[in-house]
Amino acid sequence: MCKVSVLVPICNVEKYLEQCLSSLAAQDMKDMEIICLNDGSKDNSSAIAHRFECEDKRFCVIDKENSGYGKTMNLGLSMAKGKYVGIVESDDFVEPDMFSSLYELAETHNADVVKSAFWVHTNGLDVFEDVISDTWYDKAISNEDTFEMFERNPSIWSNLYKRYFLLENKIAFSETPGASFQDIAWRTKVFASAERALFTKKAFYHYRRDNDNASVRVDGKLFCVRDEYDEAQRYLFQRKDWAEKFQYLLPGFRWGHYFWNCFGRWLSLSSCWKFYKSMYEEMRRYEEEGVLKRTFWRKEQWMSLQNMLQDRRQYFFDHYVALWRKTIMLNGFLPTLAVAPKLAVYGAGKVGRETLGDLCLYGKRPDCFVVSDMSGNEETVEGVPVRVIDELLPEQSDYVILIAVGMGAQPEILELLLEKGFNHVVAFLPEFRKALL
Repeated sequence: MCKVSVLVPICNVEKYLEQCLSSLAAQDMKDMEIICLNDGSKDNSSAIAHRFECEDKRFCVIDKENSGYGKTMNLGLSMAKGKYVGIVESDDFVEPDMFSSLYELAETHNADVVKSAFWVHTNGLDVFEDVISDTWYDKAISNEDTFEMFERNPSIWSNLYKRYFLLENKIAFSETPGASFQDIAWRTKVFASAERALFTKKAFYHYRRDNDNASVRVDGKLFCVRDEYDEAQRYLFQRKDWAEKFQYLLPGFRWGHYFWNCFGRWLSLSSCWKFYKSMYEEMRRYEEEGVLKRTFWRKEQWMSLQNMLQDRRQYFFDHYVALWRKTIMLNGFLPTLAVAPKLAVYGAGKVGRETLGDLCLYGKRPDCFVVSDMSGNEETVEGVPVRVIDELLPEQSDYVILIAVGMGAQPEILELLLEKGFNHVVAFLPEFRKALL
């Protein structure tokens, strides 16, 4: 009997695939199958996978045209023969006893799903990550006990799922293009449906976070996170009892993921702003619909939400500044200004002139000052031309805009520049001036 089917979605990942499949070949469980789903790779991934297939009868390779993560995984689910199903992403790797250990826990506790802690793997180093609070480890629970299972990293790959449970509850992946946050709806469906979920603090899975090609780093898929929550809501609202239970919880689940999506991924500034506006409008609609209830939110998240709803512009500015602090700490102030060939200082008043002096001390003379309009402004300031911001629009990608106005006006100017499509904008705060000087 096949105890476990492991699904390995593969797409142009030859750099990491050898380590991934080697860790699966080293599994101490013999009664298992490893289904390698090659989703139209253009590199050497298929050849690597077929070599393991020739050397180990547990491996099976399926070569197919590219159709995206969801369709690929659903194909794997339809082929799986194991009593349980596991997932290993092809740029990650696992410990040799992962599936034998999770299988034993699932059988002992008659669990629909077993979820283990994991390691975040970056540049050869592992950092341990919990998947739930210590209170809930090592006991079979459901969402009747805690909703925390919906709030952490989805980490759908550190789990083992009872295959019949998935079939019975019609749990499948969204077949949206690419690899686009499909773990969100999957995780929601699993833990809404599971009557017995077991969490173990022992870690087996090494989740790679230093893959520059990972789908999470792609700005173009930014709004797919919202689509996945829409799919999760569709699934939950099929049942009246679930709809009543989750209608007040889903906004909070969305908020946590949206916030990370917007401010935790080092997105381009224009993408961050675009998603932020959508996030704000969605939360405002929830407020109007009366489904934002304080008792269903964590205290810190509720306070953060209220701050955003009270002053959208200032909230974004504060978080944008926090991101720039990190950037400047990593790179220094002057290198941060070098992301584009030209530098413009927004504001030709007192703060702008002081900024010009600070920059010139370090041999960084701006190409121009920019203002909203020329009313009351000179054509040059200390030999530097003053231009209206709209004049820079045809060459906006060439410019870093350094905001040099009073603190009270900076959030408004930032919004103005982002709405006009400028992507390289730096607020020149007092603390940044100290870093320069």
